[in-house]
Amino acid sequence: MAFNLEKDFEDALTNLLVEKKGWVDGVLFNPDETDLVDNWKNYLNETNNSRDRLNGYPLTDSEMEQLLAKIRACDTPFKANGLLLGESLPLVRDNRDDFEHLGKTITIQIFNKRAVGGGKNRYQIARQPQFKTTNDVYPAQRGDLMLLINGLPVIHIELKRSNTPLSQAYGQVRNYLYKGVFSGFFSTVQLFVAMTPEETKYFANPGEQYVHEHEGLNTKFMFNYAGENNVAINNWEEIGSRLLSIPMAHKMVSFYTIAEHANHNLLVMRPYQMHAVDKIEARVSEKARSGWKTKNQLGGYIWHTTGSGKTLTSYKACTHLASLGMADRTLLVVDRLDLNEQTKLEYERFSGGIVDINEASSSESLKAQLVNAKNGKRLFVTTINKLANVAKDATSFELERLANQRIVIIVDECHRSQFGEMMSQVKAALPYAIFFGFTGTPIGSFNAKGELTTKDIFGDNIAKYTIANGIHDGSVLEFDLRQLGSFDEEALREAVALEKAKAKDAAEVFADERKAKVYERFMHDVAMCYPLDEETGEPEKPGIEDYVRSAQYDTDAYRRAVVGDIKKSWTETSFNSKFHALLATSSIAEAVAYFNLVRELMPNLKVAAIFDPSEDYGVNGLGKIAGLTDILAFYNATFSKRYDIKTYADFKVDVMNRLAHKGVYRNIEFKPQECIDLVIVVDQLLTGYDSAWVRTLYLDKYLKHEAIIQAFSRTNRLLDDDKPFGIIRYFRKPHSMKRNIEFAIRKYSGGEKVDVVVVPLTIHVAKMNAAFEEIQSLFESSGYGDFSRLPEDKVIRAKFVKAMNELIRNLTAARAQGFSFENSEMTSIDPETGALEVFELNRETGEIMNETCSLTPETLQKLVKRYEEVDSREHEKGDYVPYDIDVHVMTLSTEKIDADYINKKFHDYINAVTENAPTEAQEKALDELHSQFPYLKEDDQILADRLIQSIQAGTFEVRDGWLFSDYLNEAKNAKEEETLLKVIGILRMDPENVRKLRHSCPTESDLDAYGRYTAVLNQINHEAVKEGLSEALNQRVKGKDVMRLSDALLRRYLLMGEFEVEEVLKEEL
Repeated sequence: MAFNLEKDFEDALTNLLVEKKGWVDGVLFNPDETDLVDNWKNYLNETNNSRDRLNGYPLTDSEMEQLLAKIRACDTPFKANGLLLGESLPLVRDNRDDFEHLGKTITIQIFNKRAVGGGKNRYQIARQPQFKTTNDVYPAQRGDLMLLINGLPVIHIELKRSNTPLSQAYGQVRNYLYKGVFSGFFSTVQLFVAMTPEETKYFANPGEQYVHEHEGLNTKFMFNYAGENNVAINNWEEIGSRLLSIPMAHKMVSFYTIAEHANHNLLVMRPYQMHAVDKIEARVSEKARSGWKTKNQLGGYIWHTTGSGKTLTSYKACTHLASLGMADRTLLVVDRLDLNEQTKLEYERFSGGIVDINEASSSESLKAQLVNAKNGKRLFVTTINKLANVAKDATSFELERLANQRIVIIVDECHRSQFGEMMSQVKAALPYAIFFGFTGTPIGSFNAKGELTTKDIFGDNIAKYTIANGIHDGSVLEFDLRQLGSFDEEALREAVALEKAKAKDAAEVFADERKAKVYERFMHDVAMCYPLDEETGEPEKPGIEDYVRSAQYDTDAYRRAVVGDIKKSWTETSFNSKFHALLATSSIAEAVAYFNLVRELMPNLKVAAIFDPSEDYGVNGLGKIAGLTDILAFYNATFSKRYDIKTYADFKVDVMNRLAHKGVYRNIEFKPQECIDLVIVVDQLLTGYDSAWVRTLYLDKYLKHEAIIQAFSRTNRLLDDDKPFGIIRYFRKPHSMKRNIEFAIRKYSGGEKVDVVVVPLTIHVAKMNAAFEEIQSLFESSGYGDFSRLPEDKVIRAKFVKAMNELIRNLTAARAQGFSFENSEMTSIDPETGALEVFELNRETGEIMNETCSLTPETLQKLVKRYEEVDSREHEKGDYVPYDIDVHVMTLSTEKIDADYINKKFHDYINAVTENAPTEAQEKALDELHSQFPYLKEDDQILADRLIQSIQAGTFEVRDGWLFSDYLNEAKNAKEEETLLKVIGILRMDPENVRKLRHSCPTESDLDAYGRYTAVLNQINHEAVKEGLSEALNQRVKGKDVMRLSDALLRRYLLMGEFEVEEVLKEEL
């Protein structure tokens, strides 16, 4: 159903929620903050009337003020979440009628996170709520719908009519946050829902500070709601019936928000995470109904692709069961000590110490804590090793104590740890426990180990979110795969053919008919590799690469070729060392050799290698110790550390945290000298390790099945727009690896038809061309075909922004794939036309693909300038519904303006005029100077024109040693001083105080830091300023407009410097 009017949409949604979806306790029309506070007070008086609370005596105004003060103190959504989920607030009674409690502290229940949809909960809707802003200059605001639970605003819904971009709905939310409307009593809002009849996204309240610091909202963390099949639900009625219904809306606030204590952020779960938690809860409930002493251990497994937030999901599952009292012990089990530490750190990041997360130091300690029924600890993070030792060493008495407890065991990354003796021991010792597995790569019949599959160990798949789902939704990144064999294919084939023919050369082959027959078969009939069997996962028969021995790759020449590729591709793959990389090798010996080679060939790279020193991996003891010593010494020297062989475990943790920018290395990206560039591994870090800063995997290792998806997924965590995909460059057995990769992706996409591999470079260039053609058409139709000015029409500007975003997204991806505007291995410039040709090898056919790039770096530079002007113009007032500005474009690294060139052209023109050169020469010099104007911002172009006018009028003063930019800056300063004199003339203010504040370079977010802006504004004499404003506008100004106009002028000057004072006053009036 389409809605042409927003009001009709609001009516329909409200009626649905009230009549059918549980919001049954009334609708409040046009309430302001006072109305909503009164409504909350009524609820508190009605539901807290017991003797131990209000004792039958209502709240006084001063008692209500105590509660409101605690609400107002929640200056971030993070704090508000803690207040809500704390459920109660303390109150000192001052109602003199309540003799029993007068002067004493009681608790008032404000929220119930468990009794969703029942109990004393009250579910109301506020229609068109009225908001005050934190700055009196902004007019009062009015929202669409606000959902109240127990009188408190918790979900704000912003609606737009049919065929309106959803960005307008969340853009309106951005405006509200920018103006500070979600403060005071409205600070308890936890979630926003942006809706049109055809599309919906929900997201956690990021807070006012975030919007000021980031100049907007992060759309990467706005989510479509979806069903259990991971198909997005957008129809408004279905959204109302599912996401916004009771009890779901209550659960969204109670169970599915996460207060991230490390950064004081509020998070909200994605739909597939919520469904997984619900499924686990349902299975535990089934276990409870059938009786905990029944031997049904199979809870099921959760298939969530690697990188999709399994740790957060498992954390919520564990804490959810604990908070509901559904289990006595919940254990999260991992299979390695490093993952144990990583998981505990992640859990603590979410909990902030509020939830007691226990990590026993030893198996004996773990056993003692589990066996002791009086121990109130509910949540444990441990390793399968420790848990197996508990199972093995427990006495019959201790096992009986464990059998009397309700135990839930969640095994993380269960594609690895469910196999072998340890899991069998644990299951035997805990026959009544229920087991769940989390995995991104479940084991099926095609890759079963010991004939055991994930289903055999944990039961049915109860929740699924595959790599195809993740890429489709944008919760994980695609992969850019590069097949890079280091051996000539024909030479390799001939080497295998000679070996199989048992001949040393071709002469020997053709001297023997039988040898010749074998040789010919391997040279012409045997494929490089053969398909994998769908059931067994093994090759149908051996191919050429299957006959190549490992020793073929264990040579210095081969490794030099690999490191050569790393060196050649480093700038593009690392985004000029912003991101980091892993190099996976086949043995410790190779890892050590690669470490030494990287140091030799790439001496400026900060490199480390980590592996399990207890493993052999083909290196003798002395060689391993020598290698470790070198690795530690280099790391110590590079980062001023003091690790040695005895503290190797600490070294490994340090490397992992440094690579992930976590723990003590949080925000290390701002100290690039402290970052590590490349970490060389054998097996470690290829599974379970999480770093969004790893962008590239160099793979010199033969992998199959789940190992491929696990290893590749180290690169596909979301970070920012500079990381559009993970990059995989693989070298060893490239044909077999290509086959294995395709097989693994097909198996772990769950049958979904979604591209997991990024499109080729030439496709990105073609999309750049299409976007540029649209931009070109927009500017030409506006009369600015040279891109020297921004079109005035807002509709055209909006189209330009959209096309520019598309252009930059594809340019960023193309650059990561090796694209350059200059000649390179992938590009060439046509000597006749100057056109840039892009070449790429088709990964499927082996043919060369090409695409002509119609964009030039000079034109791109102009377009970025115009884009910046859209952003600056539209942010001047702060009350607009924003264009879809991509902040990434603002930081785009384009070619710098050639300052020397424009300076030369400027002085050429000055000389031509002052030396009275022929008119033709003067005009030529002026044309050449004008040709550089589009590279300047529009405001700078106006100032440059004024400089030219003064040169032509003979009033220009030439100064020794001055550059064009010096004259431009002088003109800017003069214009700014002119603006200042006008502003203070109107506002009758002391210019020095205003100058001092302007020179501090304030931003919107820190303008009033420590009350400095308010102090300056308070100097205003109301009557004198009223007179000044009336004179400037040449009309009488009303008293009520004085402060608003004064703030507009002063704020504009402090934030922008120069502007047209009279125009702004007329606009504001």
